[in-house]
Amino acid sequence: MSCLTTATVIWLAALGQYVPDRSDFLADHALQAASLQRYWQAELPLLPGDAAVSATLVDDALYVVSRQGSAVALHAPTGLALWARRLTDGLLPILQPAHLRLEDGPGPVVFVADRGAQVLDRLTGKVLADLALPFPVGAPAVGDEETLYLGSSDGSMYALQWSTARLGRPTRVWQVRTGGPIRSAPAFDGDDLLFASDDGSVYSCQAYNKVRNWRPRRTGGPISAGLVLHESGVYVASGDRSLYRLDAFSGTVIWRQRLPMPLRDDPVVAGPTVYQYSQQTGLFAIDIDTGRIRWHRPDARRFVARHADRVYVLSGDAERLLVLDGSTGRLRHSLDIFGARAVVTNPSDDAIYLVSNTNQAVCLRPADVPYLTFKELTAIRARLLRGTEAGGEFEATPPPDESDEADSLLDDPLRSRREISPVAGD
Repeated sequence: MSCLTTATVIWLAALGQYVPDRSDFLADHALQAASLQRYWQAELPLLPGDAAVSATLVDDALYVVSRQGSAVALHAPTGLALWARRLTDGLLPILQPAHLRLEDGPGPVVFVADRGAQVLDRLTGKVLADLALPFPVGAPAVGDEETLYLGSSDGSMYALQWSTARLGRPTRVWQVRTGGPIRSAPAFDGDDLLFASDDGSVYSCQAYNKVRNWRPRRTGGPISAGLVLHESGVYVASGDRSLYRLDAFSGTVIWRQRLPMPLRDDPVVAGPTVYQYSQQTGLFAIDIDTGRIRWHRPDARRFVARHADRVYVLSGDAERLLVLDGSTGRLRHSLDIFGARAVVTNPSDDAIYLVSNTNQAVCLRPADVPYLTFKELTAIRARLLRGTEAGGEFEATPPPDESDEADSLLDDPLRSRREISPVAGD
């Protein structure tokens, strides 16, 4: 099912005030105390009895996956719902999605689960390829306009041509055997592919022909956390209790920081800092240039977002959002988010994305960030409806004449409320 709606979205700037919904799980006075505001809120179109279990931010899209195997795509800056689709029967976990890389920017979205992969148009949810895989998938996929790159629990990295697949059977382009199962999300670096396995090694090869760029870089433990590629290097969290920064060109270790426990969570690079969780010991903020620990919070679990000198992190019990001083880690404020089922990691900007246990997606932003006007929101909606992907951006189209629609909405306290059908069981 494809759709485009705001489904209970909040816009204070549209000449009206927000009327709280009964399903709200964040009190306005608590947000104000934390210098935050509810930027938008959207009801997820899930069937009765279904519930969101995870959410991932990819470029400008927020993807929410449900317990029964459905996916909902939202335009993250505005909360506009793009589409909703049933992907699996809910018996198998769906790994985090990724946008396939095109020459002119991000392309379709790929979801993988066990022995299947689906490539969807990221604007409409239209299925471009529904693939049966001849091996069990161990990690999220990456890819381009022709090829998917998938790590398997059988210990191999595969390149599969998806764009010309017949009867759902992709063509194998190449295969690289490693020394253990692959559970770590791979990463692109230009024309190169980087991946890691449970044998503790990091590999780099040319994506189109698997020619090795440098000898596998060994760590002292299994690697299950995703590789993080940044302009400063490749960040690798290993089971040997160490976070590594590697040179992407040569594989040379630039620095290594030992932490108290084996590392199984993805590192997050945001600004001049890389954030790493160490099991049972908390969150560490590490300088990306020197590898030295800036600060450590035993009560923190995961980086969420940052704004100026503030860092937002998830508490160890996942029931509070901690507002920290970015330089020292000192606690500035604590916000109760007990009703949040999923909290999204966003290293790019100040937006905080949450999904509640009542299937509400919420975006929080600092209190001084201006809301979009009704005219801006309408123009964005028109571009999403009519646009085509070009250069990683939506093709600009003139906004429609919204004067009549605006007048008809003056009595609507939510200003941009629309109806949306629940996910069909297709």
